[in-house]
Amino acid sequence: MDLICSQAVNDTLTALRSGVMMANETLDEIATLQNILGANCSDWWLSNINRTSSELDDDDISSASINSTYLDREENPSYFSRDYRVVGTFFQGLILLVGVLGNLLVVMVVYRTRSMHSPTNCYLVSLAAADCVVLIASVPNEILSYYVIGSQWIWGPIGCAVFVFLQNLGINASSLSLTAFTVERYIAICHPMKAQSVCTVKRAKKIVGGVWAFAFCYSSPWLGLTVTEPIHYKGFQTVERCAMKLSRQEYLGYFFADIVVFYLVPLLLSCVLYGLIARVLFNGHFNKYPEVCRHDNQSSVDPTKSSRVQVVKMLVVVVVIFATLWLPYRGMLVYNSFATMYSKASFMDLWFLMFAKTCVYINSAINPILYTAMSIKFRRAFQRILLCGRSTLNQQRSPGTQMRHLGHLA
Repeated sequence: MDLICSQAVNDTLTALRSGVMMANETLDEIATLQNILGANCSDWWLSNINRTSSELDDDDISSASINSTYLDREENPSYFSRDYRVVGTFFQGLILLVGVLGNLLVVMVVYRTRSMHSPTNCYLVSLAAADCVVLIASVPNEILSYYVIGSQWIWGPIGCAVFVFLQNLGINASSLSLTAFTVERYIAICHPMKAQSVCTVKRAKKIVGGVWAFAFCYSSPWLGLTVTEPIHYKGFQTVERCAMKLSRQEYLGYFFADIVVFYLVPLLLSCVLYGLIARVLFNGHFNKYPEVCRHDNQSSVDPTKSSRVQVVKMLVVVVVIFATLWLPYRGMLVYNSFATMYSKASFMDLWFLMFAKTCVYINSAINPILYTAMSIKFRRAFQRILLCGRSTLNQQRSPGTQMRHLGHLA
């Protein structure tokens, strides 16, 4: 019983202090543990607390201090299971490698290919840069956490603030870049004459600058909202963990603003604008302007019904991928925020947490794969870069086959 209950106490404490499980706001940590552990382990745990408190000589120490001292002194080291480490390291490491190389390749291709210096590709470069920031700031530390003791953080208080800030900066800039790209696609396809004056590279660069400036300002409070806290593990020197400086309840407004501004609004806007784009394509109005913002696979002749359906399918894929890959993480955040508001236990399943984070990382790595699969010009440009300009890829292509706007793919 001692061994089982000791492990249960330590596992629960680790979950509480790492933020995976939130303590009930109306109860202290001890009462929360009693609710979770059940009668048998609670009796064992309380008897050990009483035994420990009777050995202390300082009568001025409060009961809460005694309990905290006991918990800090007696907390055993804990690690993730081998299966958890192997699964997380393999999949997230693969995503990191593919995502960073793929997004860097997008930036390189657009930079080195003069014919791809278009407004749309400016947004794609911004999106690729933001996705790289997310992957580099998140995945290496996530993998590292599988192998350190408990919730140990090794980069100090400055690293804690900077990494959390960069994660939020990349996520927010990525969402805003996608939104700007969607609006540009709508104007280019549904208002092609207006697009000739509005959809310019110079204007796109200004919008991208504004996107990153807004994302930077919005995310900058995280530089002061994190803190490192000491954790005492039995048999180890004191280590630190990266945590939120305030209680979770004080962050609820920030969390809900994130969900609305960087998930719900882009998703709803994408659904509406892509619906309008689909209507234009199906009704054939797009054919009146054959030289403006045409897709790779469209020629100067009227597109067939099947080609129009294929375009709409690509638009739907983009919206579905964005919504689906972000839903587990955003949904868990909403649930735990409401749980905090109503003093309920937060959802803490570690495998689901890994799944939700991995979906976010996939979202940051999948765009170059979509470009390769859906854009002939990107596919050829990738091949040209990877083959160092060899083969027939260097042959001159007619203007009709060149993609003026990637469209429908981000």
